[in-house]
Amino acid sequence: MSPKKIAQSLQIKNEDIIKKLLASFKVTLDDSIADIEKNGLCGDNLHKLKGVTGNLRLENIYNLSLKFEHEMNQWNKDDYEANAKLIILHCKELLYQLNKILTL
Repeated sequence: MSPKKIAQSLQIKNEDIIKKLLASFKVTLDDSIADIEKNGLCGDNLHKLKGVTGNLRLENIYNLSLKFEHEMNQWNKDDYEANAKLIILHCKELLYQLNKILTL
């Protein structure tokens, strides 16, 4: 992930605007992780995560959230726990990348 690639994907030429969007997204992502860790994975937090990652063209988490939204009504308790851990892992990796970008 790079501000330049996201800027191209969103057709925004100003990388400073992209960095502001990413900083705002980082806060949302932090909040989403905390919500999932505290309350578990649910349709509301998946939908929010899908929305913000889709807006920024962050396909990995977007596609995972979309998949989980469609499957979660068939999950058992173990599935919920395993999938919550998986999506948190992906979110934390994205946070790591965001921190690197935002400190440049």
